[in-house]
Amino acid sequence: MNAMNHDFAATGALNTLLRGRFYHYDIMVDGVRWRGSTKCTVFAEALIVTQRIKDRLLREAAARREAGPPVDATFDAIADACWKSIKCALRTSGERPSMRARRREFLRVVLAFGPQTMGSQLDYHAFVEVRDRLLTEPAPARKRGRPRKSGGKGMTPKSVGNLMKTAMRILAFGATRMGLSLPNRPLPPYTDLLPVVTPRSRYLREGSEQQRLLALLDPDLAEIVLFALETGLRWNELAGLTWDDVDMVEESIRVYLKGRGHDEVPHTVFLSETALQILDRRRAGAQSQHVFTTKAEGDCRFDDIFYAKGSQVPYTYNRMHRSLSAALRQAGIEDFGFHDLRRTAARRLWLDSNIEVAAAFLGHKDTSTTLKYLGLTPSDVHAAQRQRALQQARRQAEIRKAIDEGRPVPELEDKRIVRIREQFLLEEKLAQARKARRAMERRRPPGKGSALDV
Repeated sequence: MNAMNHDFAATGALNTLLRGRFYHYDIMVDGVRWRGSTKCTVFAEALIVTQRIKDRLLREAAARREAGPPVDATFDAIADACWKSIKCALRTSGERPSMRARRREFLRVVLAFGPQTMGSQLDYHAFVEVRDRLLTEPAPARKRGRPRKSGGKGMTPKSVGNLMKTAMRILAFGATRMGLSLPNRPLPPYTDLLPVVTPRSRYLREGSEQQRLLALLDPDLAEIVLFALETGLRWNELAGLTWDDVDMVEESIRVYLKGRGHDEVPHTVFLSETALQILDRRRAGAQSQHVFTTKAEGDCRFDDIFYAKGSQVPYTYNRMHRSLSAALRQAGIEDFGFHDLRRTAARRLWLDSNIEVAAAFLGHKDTSTTLKYLGLTPSDVHAAQRQRALQQARRQAEIRKAIDEGRPVPELEDKRIVRIREQFLLEEKLAQARKARRAMERRRPPGKGSALDV
């Protein structure tokens, strides 16, 4: 065994790449890929650590081969081992989705496939049977909060697809990390097993639908809805918005979007005239550091602060959902949630500009994400083209009229759209610069001056 390791170290190439501050290893042993950080900033040290990891993996692989073919295990045992392996890499807070949500998803998968089902029995047909059953059987009603999007018929295709992916990940862990013999498990690509997900395209229509909803809401919640239609913010961003996040000079607010891993990405939202008017009204009667508040229905505590009945307290999700649901029922608006306001705001901005502006407005890194999020149809694209052509013709007519009358040419383009477009171009240049810098770092020669350099 030692001779084998020595020969490999002498002749084999170790794949060690610089990613961020540290070098990462990428090793393939017995068809299993192992990747991770070496926690080394010097190339020579990273090579030594990578070689040690590969030697250990080769010894473990040889021990498994000598032990003979592995035995089978129940799906519950495989899922438990898989959960323990990923749990150590999760943080207790700041992770999206949270550890509790991931654990709940694992439990739902185990119950769907059967805890005592052997892993070798889960083949393609077993996955198809579970998928169809989850799509057709009525899902249990929620004990609190909003009703299920499926309307009590069954789980949505997206939820079923997520459970299928989790089950496939559990079986892959059992085959690769636990060494179980699972020859019949589904292998990628899984396109024929995952349900087809239709992008959601529900939005609030301007005119009577929006007016009916606003007329039935209390003034505080009506201003939140209007502000969401102008800024496209999520509920947690609106509820947590403080006056320190508002820059009235730059006419913008700073929020933090969910990013990869544990880091949040700062995002600047430029404000329209309507949004600025709402902030002016809120600031005139502000009694809290939070921008959006409402009257307390009774004595309560919020963030360890006592609030007497009738004082201004921050809005909570439960109170918002209770008021919004009642207003939607009275207005006769079906299949609509608060998050659909974000899609509505982006759609209205897209109608007046283009998909790049809408992507920068939402904080998306890729326009394909925005296209999928908006759920655009060919008729929507044609309607946007007609609206933009009419706007362009109207602007040209106003410019010609101003020139004929000897007046200064007016600024007809929305100032907010101009600033969002400039932000998109700036972020695109910064992304290209970061990509070029990472490429240069990968081509950088090994560090010099280290005690391990030979």
